[in-house]
Amino acid sequence: MASFAGPPEGLEISKKMLEKDIANKVYEYWKECGGGNIKFIMYVLKHLKPILLTDGLPNKLYKNLLRHFTFTYLKYDKRFITSLFQTALEENAITGIIRIVRNDRDKFYLENVIKVKEPVFIDYKLLDKLIELAKIVPQILMDSKINQNTDAVLSNSIIIFLNMARPPIAFHIECPLKVDDYSLKRPRNNNINNNPPTKRQVWQAGTRKRRRKSKATRRRR
Repeated sequence: MASFAGPPEGLEISKKMLEKDIANKVYEYWKECGGGNIKFIMYVLKHLKPILLTDGLPNKLYKNLLRHFTFTYLKYDKRFITSLFQTALEENAITGIIRIVRNDRDKFYLENVIKVKEPVFIDYKLLDKLIELAKIVPQILMDSKINQNTDAVLSNSIIIFLNMARPPIAFHIECPLKVDDYSLKRPRNNNINNNPPTKRQVWQAGTRKRRRKSKATRRRR
């Protein structure tokens, strides 16, 4: 029986790699697996998850990987983002979330005054991007406690919400393969069923209903 021995040569990932290189390596392996399956999930859990955690908590590399996908998620197949963040790296697989702040002062305030339990990282460009994207997808900052736009919570849900809100035309361009996407299907002709009934139709239906009731009453008598 075949067993999972690791990624093919050339697809290995490590902590020393840049986040964009890690993302591309994982993407290449996803395509090698034919679009996501148990083998891909095992690859992520065995090779990617350990390097994204430090003492069980998300580290800077995890933040940088989310940062990379926040800016470039449209460049990847929509199914890949779903397989990676909703299946292989689901919320339960990466325990905890991280906070993004603008400067050292905000970091000190959160860690020493508020004493937040999440890891805190300085990344003003990512913070500005999250606030900008929240105007399009408000849910991505739903769990955040923004203090005058100084901090935001970052987790897998950011990428998941953005991927779900991806414009259909962009999805069509990035994924030319046949994919089940209801937003791209031709709408049905439901004009008859969707049109509200006229007053005459409502009156007729009510009349028929009363007649049926009167006939049943006469039978019982």
